[in-house]
Amino acid sequence: MTWAQWGLLLVIAVPVALILVMIGWPSADSAAPVVGWAHAVPVRRFTVTEAHRAMQLHRECSAIDCPRKEAARAVLVAAGRVVPDPRRGY
Repeated sequence: MTWAQWGLLLVIAVPVALILVMIGWPSADSAAPVVGWAHAVPVRRFTVTEAHRAMQLHRECSAIDCPRKEAARAVLVAAGRVVPDPRRGY
């Protein structure tokens, strides 16, 4: 591959990758494994169903260290599906 071809590839691939990240694809809710942004804050607010799935997929993560799990937790708390333990200081 020539330098010009590499340059063209970058000019095309980088914007496409950024658009995919902005629309949230692939997300933690997809069947394909995700590397890199799997723990990032979702682009849009989760539905309750999506929040449940995100919590399942991120069960080993800490809500403090994983923005995706924290976003899912916030949706479930707002929907009354999760009641935080007042002793933990949430």
